[in-house]
Amino acid sequence: MAGTLTLSTLQLRTGTTVELPPTGVLCIVGGNNVGKSRLLADIGMHLTSRDARSTLVLENLEYAFDEVPSDVEEWLRRHAVVHGQPGEVRQYSPPGGGSLHDAANYEMFFRNLKDFSYLLSPMMFRAIDASDRAQIATSSMPVGQNVAHPLIELFRDGDLEERLSDICQRTFGFPLTLDRVNGEVLLRVGTPSVPSPPLQHPTREYSDSVLDLPALRDQGDGVKNYLGMVLHMMTGTESITVLDEPEAFLHPAQARALGRHLGEEVVARERQLLTATHDRDFVLGLLQTDCPVMFLRLNRTGGLSSATTLAPENVKAIWDRPVLRYSNILQGLFHRVVVVCEGDADCRWYSAVLDVMGRSAVVPSEEVLFVPAGGKGQVRSSLEALGSLDVTSFAILDFDGILDPDYVVSLLRSLGGDHEEGGRLARAISSQLTSSEQRRWAKESGLAGLPPGTVTEMAHRLIDVMRASGVLIVPIGELESFDRTIGGHGPTWVTAALSAEKHQESAASSDLLRPVLSCLEV
Repeated sequence: MAGTLTLSTLQLRTGTTVELPPTGVLCIVGGNNVGKSRLLADIGMHLTSRDARSTLVLENLEYAFDEVPSDVEEWLRRHAVVHGQPGEVRQYSPPGGGSLHDAANYEMFFRNLKDFSYLLSPMMFRAIDASDRAQIATSSMPVGQNVAHPLIELFRDGDLEERLSDICQRTFGFPLTLDRVNGEVLLRVGTPSVPSPPLQHPTREYSDSVLDLPALRDQGDGVKNYLGMVLHMMTGTESITVLDEPEAFLHPAQARALGRHLGEEVVARERQLLTATHDRDFVLGLLQTDCPVMFLRLNRTGGLSSATTLAPENVKAIWDRPVLRYSNILQGLFHRVVVVCEGDADCRWYSAVLDVMGRSAVVPSEEVLFVPAGGKGQVRSSLEALGSLDVTSFAILDFDGILDPDYVVSLLRSLGGDHEEGGRLARAISSQLTSSEQRRWAKESGLAGLPPGTVTEMAHRLIDVMRASGVLIVPIGELESFDRTIGGHGPTWVTAALSAEKHQESAASSDLLRPVLSCLEV
């Protein structure tokens, strides 16, 4: 499309290069104070300022600029604010304000500047901050004022108004009406009780009925911000949009719906959306659409910053697998450490134990997310997905996880561990457990259930090999082995053990979780 700007590459000061899809969403994630918002600001500075040397996270960026529009004045009418009366030479300024130039000057900017010019970028790039979002949908505009404003687009396009109203109805439970008949254009909540007359023949009854509807600006912050962002994406003409923490003020279901609506608009209007988010539900909403989504994860440890990316095709590979889609794996993007357990009961127990350890060590145990894999067979795919997200991760397996040599080799190979040594040790151990009774005893009692001597020594070594790859083996058998005074199995055992506060004093559980805690102490 002529006159379109597209970001192609971001070069970060960490040395990371990010290749952006021409249409899609870049989600910047990571903990607090790692530079997410700063990166968005740096991008804006590089695009709109002659001097971007002060940027802190972004080293440089590359972009592609389509050919000069065949009709520059028509392009300006769609992208700029028009100044001047009929019969006068029209001048134009960016929607956010700036210098005025006539069409001839802008055509010179297009044709004489072979590369992208900061004089043009404000019409192709827009950062929507928190104060802008509410104003977009709740401001009122006098009819006939020649400005670039979303409400004017609604005024001229009843289908667009209907789409926005339908979105509001589905998300918040009420429709919208654009007040076209009371001297200014503004959105109101509800539907007038009088049928709408022809636009050129309004009636007093209809005008009074519309006037009785409450103004959208009197609604809550969540409603106003949500509709402002959706309306801008429906009507904005820039090709690059920035939204920092779009999920602010929204409940989880609304955050997911927002992600879905924004993703749909990105695809429909072939634009790029750059966003920083802490919200899993917003991300899940984006992934429910056909919009290409890539992640840029920023980290900062001990004053050192790093960045990793997850390309759209890799995101899709995770999303296309139901066992991962309907898990909490993607929530790991927002945590420092993720621990994959065999089941939900394991997650509850280890999370409680780590909370106790975190209080004693004065470290933020809430930075660790425990995710149930749904059985041993799904642990590998969960760890592989977390590896692609560049999330520090561990797995916790009951002792019988090392009694299957094929499983051990497959798991270690996928994690880049010493699968040859692991396989050799696992085969040797398995060959010594010749009866089902021996294997059952080993499963329930762990190292204590093995024959003394060489086989026990090999099991210790195999546990060390697994730990080196982030797989923590329960050395005393299984979850219930942490306290045999508590009856039951799985969820029943965990509920009873937590009720008895056994997690406060489980030395064996604490020892198992020590590598996880160490990641928080850095």
